[in-house]
Amino acid sequence: TVYFGGGTPTTLGAAQLDRLITALKELFDIDGCHEFTVEAGRPDSITRDKLNVLKAHNVGRISINPQTMNQQTLDLIGRKHTVEQIKNVYSMAREEGFNNINMDIILGLPGEGINELRYTLDKIKELKPESLTVHSLAIKRAAALNIWREKYENLKFENSDETVSLAQKYAGDIGCMPYYMYRQKNMAGNLENVGYSVPGKECIYNILIME
Repeated sequence: TVYFGGGTPTTLGAAQLDRLITALKELFDIDGCHEFTVEAGRPDSITRDKLNVLKAHNVGRISINPQTMNQQTLDLIGRKHTVEQIKNVYSMAREEGFNNINMDIILGLPGEGINELRYTLDKIKELKPESLTVHSLAIKRAAALNIWREKYENLKFENSDETVSLAQKYAGDIGCMPYYMYRQKNMAGNLENVGYSVPGKECIYNILIME
């Protein structure tokens, strides 16, 4: 497997992505790979030209990561993309022939409770990605949530068995089953991250790295 991510590789331009993958193919024989994943990540970093480059290089799996479908929360946490961009980029990826799309969401974002989560999940259910990765909020030392702690002090950070169970139910509604789980330090509610996938579309890289 080849996996570009843990960050946003699509901050590179289309020509840079083409140059990088071309160089990779010159150095390694990756034509026989079972899976080539690129985290398209932030919707504001994705263009049709970049999707065309990825498709031309036989990238079969991409991630488009909303984190939440509530615009107020995106603005609050400093995400530069909009909910409308998420929908447009997702449609664009489908038009370009991508049939294995993952989406990430985060439970416990500031100010979000069960109703906000339900709204996010309803919107994702309409899109019906092949996999859904459900992260429990983990506040990193350098994260904006720590740096601007005063800004968020009046907001709730709600993570519970109820929110996790709701995400699991919605994943099931779009035909996805859990296939990997991991925990990080500083996770709200002492919970975990779970990857859900339509059977047969599981990310092989995730399985191997967890094992």
